[in-house]
Amino acid sequence: MATRSRAAKKSGISVDFSNTETSGVLEEGDYLVEVDEVEDKESSTGNPMLVFTFKVTEGEGKGRKLFHNCSLQPQALFNLRAVLEALGNEVPQGVLELDPSDLIGQTCGVSVNHEQYEGKTKARIAEFFDASELGEATETEPEAPTKPAAKPAPKASAPEPEAKPAASKKKKAEPEEPTFAVGDLVSFTDDDGDELSGKVTEITGDTASVKVGKEIWELDLSDLTKG
Repeated sequence: MATRSRAAKKSGISVDFSNTETSGVLEEGDYLVEVDEVEDKESSTGNPMLVFTFKVTEGEGKGRKLFHNCSLQPQALFNLRAVLEALGNEVPQGVLELDPSDLIGQTCGVSVNHEQYEGKTKARIAEFFDASELGEATETEPEAPTKPAAKPAPKASAPEPEAKPAASKKKKAEPEEPTFAVGDLVSFTDDDGDELSGKVTEITGDTASVKVGKEIWELDLSDLTKG
């Protein structure tokens, strides 16, 4: 007796990508971000540091994350001061009792640049600033005044020679930011205004360990100059 075959049942799963990041490198520019996470860690050399995770809160990059390390070494605290002040915190010229969890949700503006690291293009925070400054850059420009009504055309006269267009000036290409590697000789200026030189011993994210004599300095890559 003939029997009817059953159609194979299709299997499937439901996946929600609402809270995942899109691929690709975040475009260069200014963004409004909020502190998503702050971790109290140690660098590979055993020095204390805070690892910030920032999340873009608006625009095309909304939801994208940026990372920034702040060394807690005395000679590198200017980096942490810049972050705290941009977030709206008052930083004294003395001891500050800081609870990293209090920073979660605080907002500021950041400027993002691209850098080449191990052959890959990465987005890094080059500058921190107050969130209110971000709106100033996007204010609407005043409208141009309306033109008066056209006057009657004068009687035809001999055509004047056409003016030659002004020669366009070529925009000079901006120099690329230097990249650094372990073993590079670099120089930098300390808090007293003295220029110091040393050798890069380690690079972690945006922070480099530089050996000057017997001391190890934890510095932001943007503060270093090759040679």
